Amino acid sequence: MSVLTTLAGGHYTLTTGGKTYRVKALIDQQIQADFARWHFERAVEDLRAARALYTDAEFDREREKLRSGFRTGLYDFKSARGAELLGTLPGMGFLCARLIEGVHENEVLELIATCQGDVSEILKAVIQDSFPETMKLAEQKKTAP
Repeated sequence: MSVLTTLAGGHYTLTTGGKTYRVKALIDQQIQADFARWHFERAVEDLRAARALYTDAEFDREREKLRSGFRTGLYDFKSARGAELLGTLPGMGFLCARLIEGVHENEVLELIATCQGDVSEILKAVIQDSFPETMKLAEQKKTAP
């Protein structure tokens, strides 16, 4: 069982298993830049893992597509691909590791599993606070005929 509260100082707290974690209330530029770099590096690793499936020319084209995508924001936090990745366990883990103070990256997936509802609530609140205009557009899109 976990407890989620909001502190007056603009942080959330998450208490679980006798431990209390302080959670940053906003996603800053550094977190966004780190996310884009991490997202891009995952794509590069995937391409490298599939290297044997490509000719040299095909591999070079795919590598250039990745670079071009990075330069044009394809891997950014607020991109469609970024949103898709945030909906996965690795994406949530990455974001939680940067937002939850005092949690080691190796512990973050266990923390998510233990208090999945509260973690989802925290992420939703932090994203809402960080990008209110984006959330409003998403809501309008949902209710549009």
